[in-house]
Amino acid sequence: MKVKVEKAGPCRKLLNIEVPADVVAAEFAKVIEAWAQAARIPGFRKGKAPLALVEGHYAKDIQEEVKERLIAGTYREALKQEQLDPVNILNLDVTLDKGKPMTYKVTLDVPPEFKLPRYKAISLKGNPVEVTDEQVQIRLDLLLDQLAKYDPVEGRAVHKGDLAQIDYEGTCEGKRVGDWDKQAAGLGQGRDFWVMADENSFLPGFDTGLLGLAVGDRKEITVTFPADFKVKTMAGRTALYQVTLKAIREKKRPAVDAALLKEFQVDSETALRAKLREALLGEARLREKERLKDEICRFLLAKTSLELPESLVQEETRNMFASMIREHLMRGMTREEVEGQRDQLLSLATKSAGDKVKLGYILHRIAEEDKIAVADTEVDAAVQQMALRYRVTPEELRKTLEEKKELESIRYEVRMNKTLEMILENAKVGEEGFFKRLIGG
Repeated sequence: MKVKVEKAGPCRKLLNIEVPADVVAAEFAKVIEAWAQAARIPGFRKGKAPLALVEGHYAKDIQEEVKERLIAGTYREALKQEQLDPVNILNLDVTLDKGKPMTYKVTLDVPPEFKLPRYKAISLKGNPVEVTDEQVQIRLDLLLDQLAKYDPVEGRAVHKGDLAQIDYEGTCEGKRVGDWDKQAAGLGQGRDFWVMADENSFLPGFDTGLLGLAVGDRKEITVTFPADFKVKTMAGRTALYQVTLKAIREKKRPAVDAALLKEFQVDSETALRAKLREALLGEARLREKERLKDEICRFLLAKTSLELPESLVQEETRNMFASMIREHLMRGMTREEVEGQRDQLLSLATKSAGDKVKLGYILHRIAEEDKIAVADTEVDAAVQQMALRYRVTPEELRKTLEEKKELESIRYEVRMNKTLEMILENAKVGEEGFFKRLIGG
């Protein structure tokens, strides 16, 4: 067998293989004999027809089988001989004639060859990880807001932050809002509807329009829908709403008393604030750690020169582009609006895909150099974390991942993250001891 490798582009090889004529002839003889054993040809008992007749009768099928068997027997041998590890097979061109050598050409994309930059003792600039008293107060206020209840109130008007029960009906340019579009039906009218008298109001302008109303009051509120309003038929339009206030509920935060402190397993407000501060510090450390990992990625990308397999970049670009389109549609954009941004999204997907494939090769090589492995228990832990996010059991998620053959991609992601962790642990981050404080040591 003769093998010749030609360069066909960045990370692309053309593998030329020639199988000797005697090997081809021997394979033809084996296949013809096998077909003759099972052939049913009129005028002959099964397996008794002359070989020449069998060959002529099943010529096309015999040729295809010979071709498949010869390729199967020589392709992997050729890869091993030339030390090639293809990432994609792009094209196969075969020439086969009985009595002659069989030649075939395979176009392959192969991993890039490149030199790693110095990735240990990278100098990084760390940002301070600290939590202010103001941040602790904001977190405490948020906690108390989450635990707040809304109690009925009488004898006063609507204040900012109240929950107001209203009847409402809107008109726009001479017709009811609900008649403009089926998506606008809920915006058109409502009975006994509870709405927040704040900036989170479902209709722009209701936050201030309801303030000062007493139970039983009627008022006309002007609503101007913003240009990017989620119901596109109403975007940029102005509507008039007739509103009747029917009830008011006032937000009541719980007191920071013994019952609340017991719920959070602390014995004083000072201890509660300390617990919130520690939680905020943990979040800040995690954000800073991820920022430093991003800085490492940018360093590796900038300091490494390598060509990329075009087919992998194209595949990743398609995946990212489709993901971007789904994300925009889920945010409420129409297909027409997404189509208007097609070139911009495709350009972004192409750049991001190239960086992702490049970074994957760099981190994989570093993982190989440092013999970074992933235990099954680490994969299990990653699946459990994903299950918590998706609100399914780990068993259900694992089954889905196995069915989609995506479990190995989880192992790959864990290995890449471990590699970044190793680089960060060996980096020179700001002043001495910064990393230990970053991870809480």
